[in-house]
Amino acid sequence: MAAMSKDKFIVAIENLRESTTARVLNTPVGTLRRETSAEREAKGSCLVSRVTFKAPTESGARDLILHAVKDLGSGEEIFTIPAIEDVHAQWIGPRAHVSEQEPEPKIPESKRFERLKEEVQNPITLLYVHGAGLAFQSPNLDHQLTILPSWAANINYDIVPSDPPGYQAGFPTDDVRPSKSPRGNYYCETSILYHSLVCAIAAKDWRRCPPIYIAMGSKERIIDAGRVSV
Repeated sequence: MAAMSKDKFIVAIENLRESTTARVLNTPVGTLRRETSAEREAKGSCLVSRVTFKAPTESGARDLILHAVKDLGSGEEIFTIPAIEDVHAQWIGPRAHVSEQEPEPKIPESKRFERLKEEVQNPITLLYVHGAGLAFQSPNLDHQLTILPSWAANINYDIVPSDPPGYQAGFPTDDVRPSKSPRGNYYCETSILYHSLVCAIAAKDWRRCPPIYIAMGSKERIIDAGRVSV
């Protein structure tokens, strides 16, 4: 296969950016969130058993996180304390001897889980958690380090537009954005944007941190941010 020329690649990126952002530019954040997190049928060789972990009545886990935020911060951070909610997850496993368009079996979730266990051929287990239910914010590189050269230099090669749609004038609003307690970032209030639990490069000491896998393309706009971080 012949390599794509530089000019054709740039045109392809522009077309892809236009096709993927056209709806984003005109759709409220809440609508997009509901659409992208909507339940989808698992067809073919993938067997899924859905489960909901009910929110605990005690607040111990949240209290530990809040303590870490306070301990690692300056004391000047202002943020909304989140509610403790149910976590929706999926057990995912193989499904042998079916076509790729085979619909999901119409059986209770408990029966699906039993069938999933019967199909398993190795000990690898996947637990898919919707959204960020059990995850901390990943190291945030794309907002804090946009002053570095690659942010401007790679604009023709990256699908990421210059400014997120939600920050542009005239963007449609809803009950999600703008937030009821105004903030300058999608993920958190501005005052905590440089907290080490939000922005990894703000950490003074990375010892005892869990392993972090960072993968970036050589022409991504945030490639310099990744290099600075690592």
